[in-house]
Amino acid sequence: MKKIFSFILTLLITFLPVFNINNLSFADSEPNLTAEYAVLMDYETGQVLYSKNGYNKLYPASTTKAWTAYVVLKHVSDLNQVVEIKDLPIVDGSSMYLKEGEAFTVKELLDALLIHSSNDVAMVLAKYVGGSVENFVNMMNNEAKAIGAKNTHFNNPHGLPDENHYTTAYDMALMARKAMDNDIFRDIVKTKSVKYPATEAYPYERYFENTNQFLTSRSKMDYKGQQIDIKYDVVDGIKTGYTDAAGKCLLSTGIKNNIRVISAVFKSTVNDLYLDSRTLLDYGFDNFYVETIVDKNEFIKDKKVFLSKEKKLTYQPETNYSVVLPNNSK
Repeated sequence: MKKIFSFILTLLITFLPVFNINNLSFADSEPNLTAEYAVLMDYETGQVLYSKNGYNKLYPASTTKAWTAYVVLKHVSDLNQVVEIKDLPIVDGSSMYLKEGEAFTVKELLDALLIHSSNDVAMVLAKYVGGSVENFVNMMNNEAKAIGAKNTHFNNPHGLPDENHYTTAYDMALMARKAMDNDIFRDIVKTKSVKYPATEAYPYERYFENTNQFLTSRSKMDYKGQQIDIKYDVVDGIKTGYTDAAGKCLLSTGIKNNIRVISAVFKSTVNDLYLDSRTLLDYGFDNFYVETIVDKNEFIKDKKVFLSKEKKLTYQPETNYSVVLPNNSK
């Protein structure tokens, strides 16, 4: 009976009056972004709080690797499995400089994938998990479709330019939200740096700093008329990207004022990527709050039932139900 009630409750909540956030006034005006595509999503509910061409086709560049990592984590239960490096892939761009004969755990490779954005690692993991890169990419696409990312088609695990490798800002926010459900993923994407000791095949220590400047930058930017640090302490992930075709891209997330948001910014510029992303994140933090309308730990009510063996049913939801509302609706 709880399942029946959960279904009924879901229908009721679906048809609750919906706030059209575009028709409400806020303390701050909507963000003015340089980026061509952007979406701001509430992490808890998946509600879209802002969109600029959010459903238009774009190239994701290395933000792809967030989903590559998610698929690896979903299909590899033991991250201490050792991957032997052989048949090295030829791939351009950022690299861990893997050498034939080296061996790393899946976890070590995931660190390099997400922190340093290593293209060679993306290929190695894809082949290891999928049996072939082609099969792994099919897995990526299937997992994306399963969560509702219907306007996405991956054609490689690293994000280098390919006309058949595309997505939308909304889909990438959706995938980032799903990936952030994984505790190991969360731990990696907030890590500021990683190092690997020298090996027989590569006699130098490898040291990589996270490409996400919200975590590591020592520089400043002009923000609302003030010089502030690019580094933003509330941000704890997730992934950068860049190609000439894709422009500067950033998936980021943080929590402030009891709300966690996902920012997806695509085709920005070198000078504006972190300004766009900070503007979008703060728009979410400053203008919205999460309201729990049904608490799964509270009984709703008892109901008498006629013509049934059970004379009374206890109505109880199976999960919390929340909505995101503008601050000025309080």
